Parts: sequence; structure tokens; C-alpha cells
Amino acid sequence: MNVAPHYVRTPCSPVPDATDCRTILARLCALLTLTSLLSLPIMASADYRVSAYKGTPGYNQIMTEQYTQAAAVAASRTAYAPQYALAANLCVSELKRDALTAALKSCTRALNSVSSYRSATFTPQDRRKGTSEMLSNRGVVLALQGSVEAAENDFTRALDLDPDNANAIQNLKYLRSNLLASSNSAD
Repeated sequence: MNVAPHYVRTPCSPVPDATDCRTILARLCALLTLTSLLSLPIMASADYRVSAYKGTPGYNQIMTEQYTQAAAVAASRTAYAPQYALAANLCVSELKRDALTAALKSCTRALNSVSSYRSATFTPQDRRKGTSEMLSNRGVVLALQGSVEAAENDFTRALDLDPDNANAIQNLKYLRSNLLASSNSAD
């Protein structure tokens, strides 16, 4: 059974509570900083993006923002789906619950699982694309943990495997724009 990733369109923000007034002010300041950088080639959207696997246990709960249930379902040993897809959904649900250490372990497990997954219908292109998605997901976790160099490395490796990986492209742009913004504010 091959499962294609489906992008989770909800943003993964380093700011836990988007309704807090300080958060809104911080995002407004970030937006103003980004609009002042319009002449630069690197522009990014508001947040990091991750991939979950549609039609795989835990996906429906992720899409309805029931992350605790999603983690329980994706971690179930009885679920029938490729282990890389289950581990990816577990990674996303843990990430969305701000359990970054657990998310990093799940993303790494998903990455290892996709590289060792065997199926008659799982092509080398499927493996490259799956590995690229898992690297991008793990890069988001690393970025949110503050491991910027490791995150950039994962995003770059993801793009080496699949230059059309929209999440990796967006995540790398967002990471670099944050680095640029923080270096400009330090001056």
C-alpha cells in the first residue's frame, strides 16, 4: 500500500498562542519587517508547512485539530498503513501539540522507515519524494527547537531529492527570511 502525502495547511508557528495580544503585535512587527524586504529574492509566507498522509490513521484527527487523538491513533500498533506514513502523522500531531522532542523522534523514525520501506509498487521516485517530505517535516521540528543549521540542512537535502517539494521550498524561504530579519534587527 503506497500512500501519498497530503499537505497539512494549518501553519506550524513558533508562537504557541496566536490569540495573545503580544503574539499579534509580534506578528505585525514581523510582517512590517518582511514588507521592508520586498526587494530581496527570498520572501516567505507566515509559517512553516508540514505533510501528513491522507487516508492513513491519524490524518482525520490532524485535520480536525484533535492532535492528542491523532497521536494515539497514529501510534497504534494495529493500524494498517506503511510505518513511514504512521510515523509522519505521529510527528505532525506531536509537533502541533508542541511536543518537539517526541516530534523529532517520530520524524526521524518516519525518515528511517521510508528509506527501508519495501513494496512491489513503491518506486525509487516514491522513495525520493517520501524521504524529501520526511526531511522537510523534521526540518520544521529542528527549526522550532532552534537548531537552525540542522533545519536548513534538512530542507536543502529535501530539495536535492525533490526540487518540486513545495513544503521544503516554503520552509527554507521562511527559515532564511527569519535569519535575515533577525540579523537585520541585531544591526
